[in-house]
Amino acid sequence: VLFIIAAVVSYSVAASLTRPLEHITRVANRISRLDYGARVRLDRKDEIGELGKAIDNMADSLEMQLKVIRDNEDLLQSVLANMTGGMVMVDHNGNIALINRFAEEMLSINSKRMIGKSYQELKQHYELSKLLGDGLRRKERIHDEQTLYNPEPRLIEIDGVPMFEDDDTYRGMLFL
Repeated sequence: VLFIIAAVVSYSVAASLTRPLEHITRVANRISRLDYGARVRLDRKDEIGELGKAIDNMADSLEMQLKVIRDNEDLLQSVLANMTGGMVMVDHNGNIALINRFAEEMLSINSKRMIGKSYQELKQHYELSKLLGDGLRRKERIHDEQTLYNPEPRLIEIDGVPMFEDDDTYRGMLFL
């Protein structure tokens, strides 16, 4: 009888510890799959409850940070779409990272097809492609004027600005 009572008590203590931990693990896995609305919501005053609150706070923080990132991305997209000058960003590997609408029209290219591709794919604008390559290699500010033929000649000013991180890591060039 004593053995049965001990087994029942042990089982209930173990279950009261493992069920909340399994729940916390499920919620943590959901958060890792970008479900930032998942919450633990345990009403316990012990260490397991503290762990649940910490995970809920982490999810709240991630959700707020994601909102800030999305808001900033929307703002950036609005700025890029409404710029009255062309802009092409080329990363340190020479791949086009960003093209705004004005640059698309000016160069007669489609940003969706060009993003991620090498700047050298701007073959129809050989001199521009050469200038982009020079800017990437030199990693310093450049300024030049070039004539684009698209189909009629158009004189454009090009400013290339190198992009560095705070730790002086070279990120690429921004061409305006």
